[in-house]
Amino acid sequence: MPLVINQSPPCCCVDDTWAQAEVGPVTSCTGFVEGSSRTGGMGSACIKVTKYFLFLFNLIFFILGAVILGFGVWILADKSSFISVLQTSSSSLRMGAYVFIGVGAVTMLMGFLGCIGAVNEVRCLLGLYFAFLLLILIAQVTAGALFYFNMGKLKQEMGGI
Repeated sequence: MPLVINQSPPCCCVDDTWAQAEVGPVTSCTGFVEGSSRTGGMGSACIKVTKYFLFLFNLIFFILGAVILGFGVWILADKSSFISVLQTSSSSLRMGAYVFIGVGAVTMLMGFLGCIGAVNEVRCLLGLYFAFLLLILIAQVTAGALFYFNMGKLKQEMGGI
């Protein structure tokens, strides 16, 4: 008994859809019939909305990161006006400025990776975005634990202000 292979008619790609050479259903480049439950117009719309919401939120993070970064640079560059606002001169002021600069830079980088990764659907950038989110979560938990265990020192230093 000879082996028979069922071959479909040749296909050609037209405007990002595949059309069979003979009369037949138009299928997408993934091979699913247009309008079937697999291509789902509703699912595609949800993905687009999610993609643009992710872009919008990351754009907001990028802008807020720039504001935080600018605030840290302002503290370092113009100490006299900032100290007059606080009415004190603290040794922690310089450290706080560096923290603001670091947090602002990381937030801007995260916002940038999220924006570009979401719009262009670049898996590598979205992976870096997730890794930064994970690092920030770990840093927040660590900072919370450090503040909790150094509560006495913090109260003493804040009492002197």
